[in-house]
Amino acid sequence: MRLGWLAGLLAVIVAGTALVGCRKPTLIRPGATTEQQQFARAFLAAHDKKDLDAAKALVDWDDATDDYKKHFVRVELEGHSKEFIKSIGFSPLPSVPQEYWEKFNHHPDVMLAVEYDDPQTPGRANLYPIGEKGGKYLITLQVKQSAAGDWP
Repeated sequence: MRLGWLAGLLAVIVAGTALVGCRKPTLIRPGATTEQQQFARAFLAAHDKKDLDAAKALVDWDDATDDYKKHFVRVELEGHSKEFIKSIGFSPLPSVPQEYWEKFNHHPDVMLAVEYDDPQTPGRANLYPIGEKGGKYLITLQVKQSAAGDWP
């Protein structure tokens, strides 16, 4: 009888450990260029390893102020580093006048859509404008204020 109880307890511990250790892998959704997919994998790898230097290397910092650089690192890179990314995909750029993109340090091609696995707010995602610059994809930042006064 004692061996049956011990075997049952061991089975529960093994099952519990397996459940805790298992999580669905992050899905990189199809439908992008090879270069965009490589960028998504690099973004995910930097996030999963909590490698801030690798994450910073994915951003175009040209013309960004020191204050905005600190803000972007604190909020976008460090702030989301503890969250599990459920999926990464790509969305078309929003339909805005061309002048809107002139405020950025380079023109994006697409939006990187990062969906977090957050039970409190299902479907929560961040969108990052990304575009090719210098032979690789980078997150582009708004570096100029518009006449309307919007600012990052």
